[in-house]
Amino acid sequence: MFFCNFKKVTLLMLTAVCFVFACSCEKKSVEIIKSNKIEACQDTEGANFVSLEWKPVKDAENYKIYVFDESTSKYEFYKETSACYAAVGELSPSTKYKVKIEADGKNKSQCVINVATQPDSVNTPEVLQRGVNSVILQWNSVDDVDGYDIFVYDDKKMDYVYLASTNANVAEVFGLSSAKLHKIAVCPYILSGEYKARGDLSSVEAYTDCASPTDVSVSDRTSESYTIKWSESEKADGYDVCVYDPETKSYYEYKNNLTETQFSVSGLKNGDVRKYMITPYMIIGGEKYKSSDSAYVNAATLLKAVKVTSQGFINGLSVKWTINKYADGYNVYYSDAKDGDYTFVAKVDKTKTTYNISGLTKEGKYFVKVVPFKVSSNVTFEGEVAISSGYAYRNDHNEILSSYKQSSSITVTNSDFVVSESRKNQIMNLINNYKSTNKSSFVIMDIRSGAMISYNADWYVPTASTVKAPYICYVLTEEIDKGNASMDDILVYKEEFYDADGSGDIRFHEFGSKYTVKEVIEYILYYSDNVGYRMLQDHFGVENYNKWLKSLGCKTFVNGTSTKWGFVSARDSAKIWTEIYRYMYTGKYGDFFKKELLTTGYSPIRKNLGHLYDVANKFGGATVGWHDTGIVFKGDNPYILILLTDDSFEHADYNFQNGMIKQLNALHDELVEFNNK
Repeated sequence: MFFCNFKKVTLLMLTAVCFVFACSCEKKSVEIIKSNKIEACQDTEGANFVSLEWKPVKDAENYKIYVFDESTSKYEFYKETSACYAAVGELSPSTKYKVKIEADGKNKSQCVINVATQPDSVNTPEVLQRGVNSVILQWNSVDDVDGYDIFVYDDKKMDYVYLASTNANVAEVFGLSSAKLHKIAVCPYILSGEYKARGDLSSVEAYTDCASPTDVSVSDRTSESYTIKWSESEKADGYDVCVYDPETKSYYEYKNNLTETQFSVSGLKNGDVRKYMITPYMIIGGEKYKSSDSAYVNAATLLKAVKVTSQGFINGLSVKWTINKYADGYNVYYSDAKDGDYTFVAKVDKTKTTYNISGLTKEGKYFVKVVPFKVSSNVTFEGEVAISSGYAYRNDHNEILSSYKQSSSITVTNSDFVVSESRKNQIMNLINNYKSTNKSSFVIMDIRSGAMISYNADWYVPTASTVKAPYICYVLTEEIDKGNASMDDILVYKEEFYDADGSGDIRFHEFGSKYTVKEVIEYILYYSDNVGYRMLQDHFGVENYNKWLKSLGCKTFVNGTSTKWGFVSARDSAKIWTEIYRYMYTGKYGDFFKKELLTTGYSPIRKNLGHLYDVANKFGGATVGWHDTGIVFKGDNPYILILLTDDSFEHADYNFQNGMIKQLNALHDELVEFNNK
């Protein structure tokens, strides 16, 4: 018989689990069906007998033993004995019986107990599958048994130790040591009451697998190579490496029989991503046993760095970079020191190569880091780092513009810069010669430093078509971005909007033609379309537009009921273009607005600066004025340029306008040189 130590173990594929102590002839461990002082239990069993024991009964001379016969439904006399033990033989294997014991004497007590003969043993179990800490066994089913007990040999105790029970003929045995030969035994059992009659042990030897490698890492990454390393698996004799094929969705052999715990891969393209499976194995009796447990690692070569540039704007930086065609996207970071800690700000989709970092709390120089990345199995692999620098510009331009005092001479505000005499003379000569027929005014606002240079900046003049860019900025800022309207809203070209003499293209279309708000804005900015402007103004009105202008510190300059053009000064126009500049980088449609302004149909500023810089502008020409307004994107020193006159486009003095634009740009160059000292 077995004397068992119990260990709680989980078995898979079990329909029932039973933990039972083997009988050691302690009577209280036995279920007694009926008792009248006689207390009996089954002691041992064989294939054809059971052995019983009971406590002596006072005054009993002999004990009669009966066995229940299922065919007659009666107890049949078996034997009589004066001892307190007896063997009942001539029984069938793997069978449950009822045995009655009667005391013969003055005390006629009796009891009935359930007993069972030993079941047949199973054949040698088969190892279906090995794991690192488990094996799955299967054996033949034995008829008329209640289940199977599983034992594992304990080297220290030099005996089999009970693990668990199952009523299935397949079980996964857990809790085993890895990379070790284990002896596992199975025996069937029959339950009779609480007594468990076990068959003989049938054992099998089974190796558990090596544990998978740990601490797998990818190091020494370049754009063409990398090295994969791992910690050694206990008792492993080597390692096989496979690579995942996403097309077949399976692994193929890559490197076999590695005895070192690393390997290198070279000759790859940048951004190449692969998934490796590393499987340890043992050599047992000359046979290779691969583990069922593997380690997996994603590895990628470095994506080559992109070329990145940063352009400052108010409280932010506009970042651009070149495409890496292998990247899944780009991570953007910034810092106020090149070797400082960088703050992550955005993960940008691979289809985009720009990002605006806004909300920087202080003006000054910042460093931007753009890193292409690749994603595989939810793992992100960053590539080589590209760093650029730029200046976040100050946020008080409106206050600076408001501090200006009207002057008929060239005035510098918010800077110690002094205009050179030669430059001042050239500019004033142009202005004075022009004065014989027309007036003029200008403002230069250096966005980075906040320095303002101006002349006659509070002189008000009819806006002409320069009004169109401010009005569009209002529509985008106050109506579209705030959800009051949509770029997809439909506007209809009505006969009342027709303009026979003004600029534009929509006037040649049929009345009743329909356009989205976005399309009308495109017509206005490219063709300076008067009909489109009237359609837009009819849809959104002027009352809230005037309130918006007032919030910027401007005087209301849209009035009238039919021709709603209004008046503007150079100072007010500079305030508005400061807001336009801000919206380009922070508004919902900022990129769209900037792109359209950079490609307006006519730009004296762009033309006279020889197309050396990007210029976002809105020109205005009418019988009441000839103007150009906009932003010159001059590297890290963009500036607002406003030039207004009361000249007529019919006989405009182009020499004045052309000369002034060139002189004002040269004046800004002097300012930048002063600021950089």
